[in-house]
Formats: sequence, C-alpha cells, structure tokens
Amino acid sequence: NTLKKFILRSQVSIEEVSHQFCHFGISGTTSTQHLQQIFDTLPENLNELTQLPQGCLMRIPGKLPRYELLLAHQQCQSLWEKLDVHGAPVGASAWQLIDIRAGLVDIDQSLTEQYVPQMINLDLVQGLSFQKGCYPGQEIVARMHYRGKLKRRLYYATAKRDEIAAPGAPLFQPGLSASQDAGQVVSCTWAPDDGIELLAVIPIERQQAGDLHLDAETGPLLHFEPLPYAVPD
Repeated sequence: NTLKKFILRSQVSIEEVSHQFCHFGISGTTSTQHLQQIFDTLPENLNELTQLPQGCLMRIPGKLPRYELLLAHQQCQSLWEKLDVHGAPVGASAWQLIDIRAGLVDIDQSLTEQYVPQMINLDLVQGLSFQKGCYPGQEIVARMHYRGKLKRRLYYATAKRDEIAAPGAPLFQPGLSASQDAGQVVSCTWAPDDGIELLAVIPIERQQAGDLHLDAETGPLLHFEPLPYAVPD
C-alpha cells in the first residue's frame, strides 16, 4: 500500500509477491568468477541489473565485488548449493557491515521522512536522478540540489563501545548546547576486531568543528574513516 502512492498517472499495478522469491547477496574477491560459471551474463557496472529467466542479478557497491540476487524459490536451492562450495554463509550483520563500509544505509522505519536523499549521500552513489519525471517530494529534493545549501551529510566512523548504537542514537560534542544538533546514528553493527562501525548523519559544520561522541560529551569518541566515494565539503 505504501508504494501505491507513487503511482501517479501510469497504468501500473503493484502486487506483493515476496513469498515467491528468495533474496540473498554474494560478496568476495572471487564472487564474479564463481557467478560467471553459473550465469551467461553478469552486470559489469555498479547498480547495473541483469535479467534472469526467473529473477534478476544486480551489481552493487562494495570494497570487494558484490551482487544481490532475486530468484524464484524453485531455483534457489540448486544455486545455493553451487555457491556454498566456494563460500561460507554469513548473517545479516556481516552484510550490514559491508553496506556501512560502502557508505550505503538502509533507513530504519523509526527514521523515515527525517532526511532528504542528499543527507544520506544518495546523490553521490547514483541513487538519485534529477532528470526523472515527477514523484512525491521532488520539489524539495530538486530545490536542495539547484538552490539550497546542504547542511548535513552521511559519515562513516568507528568507536570503542560494548553495545551497538540504535538507529537515531544522538551524538554529542563538547561545548555544544542541548538545543544544538550534533547528529545521529543511522546504521551500526559490530566491528570484526573490536568495537562498532557506524554511519551517522551529521551537520557538516559539526563534523568539521571537532570531536564527536556517543552517549555523552565524554562518551566513546568517533573515529572518522574515509568513504569509498568523494564527499563534498
């Protein structure tokens, strides 16, 4: 029902068919090589989609070659067995970590409608087009692009903390008043060695002004790491 509001004048119908498909991801240094042994054609460019007889395969950003696969249930078992020979199944938190390091965020439902797309860097990862037709919210997005000055961006950071920070967890900066926004966490998971890795939407001037912390002004310090794409100042 949520998607139906995006159907304006097109002759389009939307039907829930998730139960007919399986959805999983493949990532690793040899993922392309192994998929080439299974499929005739693979997407070559990032965000490119290849149609399959009963599904689709998409190449998505990541430090290592990475793909998402949507396939009819009856074909999933045989494909899984072929891939399992070369790789190891991992949980959703491992995939979330790859997303975080790629600077891609899946917005939690509790944070919906809090950001324009540019604040979560969708304009930097081919996730936003300014040549498409009309859609709800287009005026705000276009105005920010052509006339506005963006005040917040998505940043990648690590921290030493014993718990995962929840979506929406506030950030703190020493000397900042309680009424001033220092940013908030949008995605977070465990780091492989120690601590946590996260993405946070932060006012640009606050990120450039000095140290930022979780929990309190004296809480765990954020250590910012570069994203795999350029972020304008």
